[in-house]
Amino acid sequence: PETLAATLLAPLPPTEATAILDRLDAPGSARQAVEGARTLLTVSPSADPDTLDRLASTTPEARTAAHWLGGTPQIELQRQLRRWERTLPHLDANDLLRLGIPQGPSLGESLRTLRRARYLGTLRSPSEARALINSQQRATRSQP
Repeated sequence: PETLAATLLAPLPPTEATAILDRLDAPGSARQAVEGARTLLTVSPSADPDTLDRLASTTPEARTAAHWLGGTPQIELQRQLRRWERTLPHLDANDLLRLGIPQGPSLGESLRTLRRARYLGTLRSPSEARALINSQQRATRSQP
């Protein structure tokens, strides 16, 4: 039912889609699928990693509906999205802790930086990832 709702309602203006969902007393999962499909349909197939990261939470039902509605651009976007989801940084949180990155926001930021760089092809190995982290740490320590 969520895929059907998303396929039928995502192309409508948001207020109309919401009114229909309200009248149907649709569950949150249907609303999430509609909103996810609508979002996917507005994104360029050449989305940047930050956008892909934001889209990673879209439901399978939203993705199916957007795929059906969006044609070739949506096929390319979802191919990029799957590639983003499979991209893992060369180093994990334990590796970063051993390199001196403290737990907390800086650890998450470092992991995002490494994942983004690997996705973009600017980091090709764990040694390159370690070198990047070490250079960032040196730059951070030298700031006043």
